[in-house]
Amino acid sequence: MMPSEESIQKFWESGFLIGKKLCLTTKEPLKILTTGLRNFGKGPDFLESEIQIGKQVLRGDIEIHKNSSDWNQHLHFSDPNYNSVILHVVVNPNAEIWTENGRTIPTVSLEKFLEKNIVPQKFSTKKYSCSEKTDNLPVPEILQIIEKQAETRLNQKYKDLQQRFADSPDFTTLLYEKTAEALGYSKNQTPMLKLARKLPLSLLRGVLNSTEIPPEKALELLFLQTSGFLNEEIKSKEINFLRNFEKMFAVIPLQRKDWNLFQVRPNNHPKKRIEILTIFVKSFLQENYLQNLVLGISELETPKELEKFVLNYFLPLKSSLGKNRKETLVLNVLIPVLRIYAEEKNETSILSSLKMLLQNLNSGEQNSAVKKVLENLTLEPALEKFLKKSAFYQQGLLHIAKNYCQNQDSKNCPFNNF
Repeated sequence: MMPSEESIQKFWESGFLIGKKLCLTTKEPLKILTTGLRNFGKGPDFLESEIQIGKQVLRGDIEIHKNSSDWNQHLHFSDPNYNSVILHVVVNPNAEIWTENGRTIPTVSLEKFLEKNIVPQKFSTKKYSCSEKTDNLPVPEILQIIEKQAETRLNQKYKDLQQRFADSPDFTTLLYEKTAEALGYSKNQTPMLKLARKLPLSLLRGVLNSTEIPPEKALELLFLQTSGFLNEEIKSKEINFLRNFEKMFAVIPLQRKDWNLFQVRPNNHPKKRIEILTIFVKSFLQENYLQNLVLGISELETPKELEKFVLNYFLPLKSSLGKNRKETLVLNVLIPVLRIYAEEKNETSILSSLKMLLQNLNSGEQNSAVKKVLENLTLEPALEKFLKKSAFYQQGLLHIAKNYCQNQDSKNCPFNNF
């Protein structure tokens, strides 16, 4: 049975084909560099895509059909909106097609990817019901299952954050509090959030504008003092600064008992996380920080440019965070906050950019629960490798692990109910 056009579009959008060695119907080598932006309006299905045919890199639009002949049936050959199409993606390549200006369009067939997920016997030895199901599912359908679970998990995070937004209408403040909470990791999220709320950005701006101590040092002192981790000797000028701060604002510091220090690795100690938070705060306090962030995200057109900008602008270069942890912060902090911003401001271009960013984020670290899910499934090596790299699909696997695998709820597992 041939998949629906929508299923083919979702498979293309997943990014699974990026970097794969493909061939056009004319046998020329094809490589997908970027899938482009989904177009829900008039014209081709995906805009601003990048592909490589032989040694030539092309940038333009993508149109997707079940059959090549659908292009002609839809009269695209007479519509100038389709003159920028650089690739026709189909299952059944049954006709030659051309644009309104007379250009023949290269075609690629995805038929082999839409067949059942045939796996060599050596990969089919596990005895799980979900494993038996994935034996008989094509790659696009497996991705569709995991994608739905990822969207469910991310939507829940979004709703939780949206409720918080009702109490914190300032988006930079929301970004600050969510960053602090995330830097607490699993053991110290609550005290990190409390710390951020004890030192709001509005208070910090006023304090930094009225002291002669360098801003970076002043922030370090305020955060260490308020967290209860200030234990080194400091200069008399710095002692006076903190005393004046206490008298003026009466901020009650956290205590050591508020922090979970049991079996915490040295690099994950709250004091280390607080040092990183102060570097973030220095950025958040910059004038027009949020406006410049939003402007950069809305103007960049390719996933590589977008990811590079976000990692450099949102995430401080001086921090000791690794690339994997940075991408986790983008996924769990920046994207949900900016989604609220975009919907509040009705900025559809930002929503499109966030979706592109989300689907192109790589994940170099795997949750142990996710590893267990992948062990239980029977997947072809190329698909498993793709899932291990994708931060978006990792969210779907994590949702499956926490809601079905850990509860041993195989009856309601999405793989058993597809």
